[in-house]
Amino acid sequence: MAFQKRMRFWSIKPFGPRSSTEIRMAMFILAWRQKFQLRRMATLNADDVNFTWKLWVNPKFGAYSTAGYNAIKSADVSADKLSITFHLSSAYEPFVALWTDGGLAPLPAHHFASMSPDSILKSPDNLKPSVVSGPFSVSESVVHDHFTLVRNPKYYLASQGFPYLDKIVFRFVTDANTILKDLQAGSIDASWFLDVQKTPAYQALSNYTLTRTATSAGFEAIWINEKNPILKDVTIRKALAMAIDHNALIQTARRGAATPLCTDHPSGIVPGYQADAPCPKFDPAAANTLLDQAGWVKGADGVRAKNGQRLEFQYSTTANNAWRAADELILQQNFKAIGVKINIQNYPAGTFFGNILPQGDPNKYQLAEFEQTYTYDGDDSTNIQCNQIPTAANNYGGG
Repeated sequence: MAFQKRMRFWSIKPFGPRSSTEIRMAMFILAWRQKFQLRRMATLNADDVNFTWKLWVNPKFGAYSTAGYNAIKSADVSADKLSITFHLSSAYEPFVALWTDGGLAPLPAHHFASMSPDSILKSPDNLKPSVVSGPFSVSESVVHDHFTLVRNPKYYLASQGFPYLDKIVFRFVTDANTILKDLQAGSIDASWFLDVQKTPAYQALSNYTLTRTATSAGFEAIWINEKNPILKDVTIRKALAMAIDHNALIQTARRGAATPLCTDHPSGIVPGYQADAPCPKFDPAAANTLLDQAGWVKGADGVRAKNGQRLEFQYSTTANNAWRAADELILQQNFKAIGVKINIQNYPAGTFFGNILPQGDPNKYQLAEFEQTYTYDGDDSTNIQCNQIPTAANNYGGG
């Protein structure tokens, strides 16, 4: 729905000879179909788009990723400021998605151009933007507590009565028990990312409807930190994969509210999703044989070792998450059965995603569990390309 609304602002299309897909995907034109006003009386135009991509690739800005933007060689803004033509160094199919997702949408040049690039991410606009183009604007922002959004009178569909709501308050609640109590008390209107282990309690609520999407745009996975030299060994990774009881993770930890996925494209991403992609077979015996053949020997405590190194790893995910905690207990037993010891160290979500994962310190985690989602395009280059590995050189954002 958000993609369709944005397409009313501009049209995006590859440009070039019809006979060459490569050339077409290396040149794009963004053209406005109608003018619309920002909250501070300015009009969003091609200058804002041109400013945004240049800012994003400026190392002083500190973007979390430059994927896609770093393919831009040059851009031409039309005289009427209603279109911009991008020339890319190579074909980049998901280029459209860069401009349709809220996280990468154009920034208002008239507001940010006077700031130094390294000060923008530290400005108050990060938590309370003063220039907006969407249906709502932020009226109040309290860190780790809540955001209050109010109707934006400059929204391009305001004359048609949109948005319907005058105000929305988003509260940050990390404890699933608190969310359930709020639902039982009727003090909130909706909640998301619910604890699946509390499904019976949610179903018992009389004034709410519990819904489950038929398809998904995200997937839960174990992410392996190959900065740990032992985990760089594909034999170890194969053994770990064969030791995992996916059925127990689904039926026990998630009460059946999941399906196995053996590709990095969930069912909501088409093309990309492959229903018949082969999964690693749950076979602890074969995993043990694989490790035996590789020279990893079980010690008196049942943990395998080789050349003074032990198969002992730290497993981390977000704290206070019931089904992930259940995952960890299941996986501890799965890995113990093949001579691998797992030590659990979880972190608050802000710390986990803000510091632990981006820096990839093998002393802080070796195995990590979290959900990955895509935007409007199934491109998975940010997950698997070598140049997307976070380093200090790319602000721990890849790209």
